[in-house]
Amino acid sequence: MHIYAVRIDLRAGGVRVRTTRGNGELPLDANSMRVTSILEQEKWQVAINGSAFAPTVDDEGVPQDIVGLSLRDGEVLSETRDYFGGLLCSEGVARIGNTPFDMTGVTQGLQGFEVVLQDGKICVDPGGDLHPRSAAGVSADGHVLYLVAIDGRQPGVSEGATTYEIGAILKDLGADDALNLDGGGSTALVIADESGKPKLLNVPIHRGVPMNQRPVANAIGVIANKITVSPK
Repeated sequence: MHIYAVRIDLRAGGVRVRTTRGNGELPLDANSMRVTSILEQEKWQVAINGSAFAPTVDDEGVPQDIVGLSLRDGEVLSETRDYFGGLLCSEGVARIGNTPFDMTGVTQGLQGFEVVLQDGKICVDPGGDLHPRSAAGVSADGHVLYLVAIDGRQPGVSEGATTYEIGAILKDLGADDALNLDGGGSTALVIADESGKPKLLNVPIHRGVPMNQRPVANAIGVIANKITVSPK
């Protein structure tokens, strides 16, 4: 199993968590973009894909319906759906939880799929299917954010992970709460190199093709002066 993890100290100088913009007056909520394109356009240092969406497309610039909450700078781009967990961020702190969300002071946020770790306990059943996975985790005090991508659908190389394994991995990294984000062919974790150009950490597998990156509807981004990336 190939795991890629980024740990972000939200109290460090200059660190900010961001989400992606909407598409204004165009149909649906946002236009499709690859995570590498999002990072470069936004001038972020780290980015990972976020919410589920439809339709699945091969090109950038296609209007997308975001499944669940997508919030940027306090502006709601897509409304909350009751049955998904969410990542909610304010200045220097983040939290993960289930609906109904307390939105007091929240400026950036999005929903993924299920919460897999809550108060240090894995809260999904063992077993299940193996898939590429994207996930976010938060420390008990809310001051550390973890972003994780796991390669999958690569027989003999990296088959993927279950949701239970995602919870265990985030707990092992130091998270107290964790959220399973959109995965499968959408999974992409990107950092900026020294020149600000995007560098993929994992192996995306859109349409079953390794290194084929799927255009997605939204992403979680981090502005930071320094990052620590830990393959495991």
